Order: sequence, then C-alpha cells, then structure tokens
Amino acid sequence: AKKFVNTTERQADPAPFKQYWPTYESMNSAQRKWYFYWRSQVRHSSYLPTDLSYIFLHVYEVIHLIGFDSAEDAFEHLANIWRRYRVKHPELDSYLIDWLADFIVVYRLPQTPMNWYSYAIKRGGHLTDRNLLIEALLSDGSANLMHLSSDMLELISGHKYTNSKFYQQHNNNGVIDRELRRGLDIIDKYLRQKHGKTLFNYYRPVDVHQIKRYPFTGAIYEGKHGMITVANVPAWLNASDLRNAMASTLKYIENRLRRQQNYRGTLKGIELPSEWIAILDSAFPVQDQKIRKQSDASIEDRITITTDKPLVIDYAKVELLTLESDTVRNRLQVNEESEITANKALVTENGLEKADERLPVVLDTERSPDTPVHLPTEFEGVAKVIRGSKVAINLLRNLRTNNWKMRSDLAQNILNGEFLNVVLDRINERAIELLGDQLIFIEDDELIVTEEYRGEIEHLLN
Repeated sequence: AKKFVNTTERQADPAPFKQYWPTYESMNSAQRKWYFYWRSQVRHSSYLPTDLSYIFLHVYEVIHLIGFDSAEDAFEHLANIWRRYRVKHPELDSYLIDWLADFIVVYRLPQTPMNWYSYAIKRGGHLTDRNLLIEALLSDGSANLMHLSSDMLELISGHKYTNSKFYQQHNNNGVIDRELRRGLDIIDKYLRQKHGKTLFNYYRPVDVHQIKRYPFTGAIYEGKHGMITVANVPAWLNASDLRNAMASTLKYIENRLRRQQNYRGTLKGIELPSEWIAILDSAFPVQDQKIRKQSDASIEDRITITTDKPLVIDYAKVELLTLESDTVRNRLQVNEESEITANKALVTENGLEKADERLPVVLDTERSPDTPVHLPTEFEGVAKVIRGSKVAINLLRNLRTNNWKMRSDLAQNILNGEFLNVVLDRINERAIELLGDQLIFIEDDELIVTEEYRGEIEHLLN
C-alpha cells in the first residue's frame, strides 16, 4: 500500500470490480487505473459512484493511515466515505460503523466509541448489538420518547403493538403512534418531576454488557491484533423492570384508546403504579365509563396496581365484598343436577361437540390469488395461535357454528376436562404475542370471538 500511496490517474473510465477481499493484485490494469483515479477524487472530497470493492480497498489503506499524516484526519475521511456511500451501498453499515469505533480505540482518539455510535444512529446507521443500539440512542441525553421509532419501542418493551388489528385499522395518519408516545412522554415527565430521573434512568439496569472484539474484524489489517474493549454498556435487554413498565404503559394507553373507539377486546398483563394509572386516565379520558368484561374479569381486575406504600387490609371492606360476592353467586346458582341436565340438553340442542383427539387437524393458510385485497390477511398468524391445540380449534369451530358466541358454561362442557379460563388464557396469551390482540373474550358470561379475526378463522377451519 505504501508503494502506491501517491499513485494517481488524471482520467479513467469506471471498470467493474467485485472481489470479496480486494487487493492491488486482484485488479487488472483497467481496474487499477480507475481505482487510482477514483481515489484521487475521493481524497479531494469528490465522491464518484463506484463499486463496493474499490471502497473497501481504500478503507483498508486508511485504517493503516496510508496517505494520512494524522489519525484524526484518517478518521474523518473514513466517516465521510461512510456518509457518502452508505445509501448506495448499505452493506457499509455492517462494517464501517464498527471499524470506525475500533479506529477510535486503536489510535486513542479523544472522542469515545459511544460518541461515534450515537452519531451513526442519528444518521440512520444500523447496529447489530441491540444493547449497544439502545445505549447509543440514549447516551447523549437528547433521546426523546416522542421520536423513538416503533421498532425501538417494541425492542425495549417486548410488546409488538404494531401487530394488533386495532393499531392497523385505527392508526390513521399515525394517530395511535403519537398517542402512545404522548402517554410515555407524560410518564417520563412525571418521573422527572418526582424523582429527577427520566424513564430510562429510573429503570437503568445495573448489569453491564461488555463489547470486546478483535479490531477491524473482516478487513485486511496488519496492525494490532489483540482484543480491544470498545465499550461497556448497560444490559438493557435484561432490564425486566423497564421492559415491564414500558409494555404495561403501552398496553394501558392502547386499552384507553380502544375504549374511546368502542373497540371490543382489551390487552392483559398490565402492572402499573396507581399514580401512573391516575395520570394516564386523566390524559386519555373515556366518555363511556362502562367497563367491558374480558376473560371473566374487569379491566381494573386484570391490572396489578403496585405501590411503595405498605399493604393495609381493611377487614370490614373484605367482609362486605365477601357478602356481595355470595349474593351474586346465589342469584346465579341453580340446582346442580338440573343445571347439568340443562347443559347436556343444550349441548345436544346446539350441536356442540367435544374435540376428538384421534382426528388430524388441517389448517388452510393458503390465500387464494383472486382474494380481494380488503379481505382478511392474518391467516398464518391466527394459525400459529391455535395450531397444535385441538381443544382450541374445536372451541372455535363450535363458536363459529353458534354465530361466534357461546355461554361460558356450554363452552366448559366441550373442553375435554380442561378449565375454560386456562384454555382462554393459553389462546389469548399466544394471540397477544403474535397478533397483538385477544382472539376470544368474555362479555356478560358469554364467549365472543373478536370480530376482526372471524374471517381468518372461518377460512382456516374450512
């Protein structure tokens, strides 16, 4: 490389060049002529279009400081190459971003690798290390929850809210995106005022994720080959408290938005401090205060309210609640023998059948080529929810036969001895994970299939 450090060409025509590890020896005369002409132009900030192999060959020179008097100048030159050519050659993100961080460590530049990673992220760069990605976004203190991408929110929270049909159907002009971020920003401001910390700093993990590697991995490099420590970052992906807080907050906000839209079905698995709930209720008011029942519990019943205060049990209230519960149960209770007889008669009358475990279950996930674009599209997602569970498939078949509704006592009789709540939890937990919504909910002691997925289920069961 030193032999050709000052070689230039006054003019040359582009010559195609594709080599996994490009070297001077791997180029023919036309390619060498173009390379030296192109390199001379790049050194003077004229970034002509060229093949990726030429760029990598030049990068190999620069990481050895070939053609540069200082490491600072070489670093700036490499950063400019990355900025100018990454759109045309997105593969550069997978190499140059980390190589530039390695360059900072190897040549002991005054800035830190994290400063560079933070800059690269703001310029649209892609990082494969997700802990590093999160820390780079947060490191300069300017991260704004209102501007976090959906991918980033889903990565941190573990809640794939963009999969839900509610989001897909009601996110007109990004309104749900804005509302979810507005809610997170409100909680963030509350934590700043009360604790002097942002949401991320409040739940900042103690565990450290060390990024250690050989410098310039994948490049032709003849310098220092020992392991280097690039950065020590918080183990964000192991921050379960942050993940749960973010997921619960997103779910709670979405539930409020669903109620505003009179959308049936709510998300479960919410654990929030009582102060947060009060703040979010105020920020997202609901006109209709009627609370729909889901899976034999109200929305409030399914939310675990946490507090730093010690638990105080009011035994007078407990006794009152017990009496009220007994009264309700007595009103609903009928003679056990006649109820069983009635249930059996209804099962026969309505044509409900228990699942036959001996029969194979085939789910048709193929979408006909002539299917109109407005018809259901979540065939594979719904199939993944119920595939392998004949009890779930049989339950859905019976619900379909009965116009997608069924009394919970009738449903219990066709579950081959399994408890209805257990079956529903299993189905809905999987559905929320894959679809972002429940598949079946309970309203007034009646099972109801979520309307938005009936088309898919009808198709799959046919």
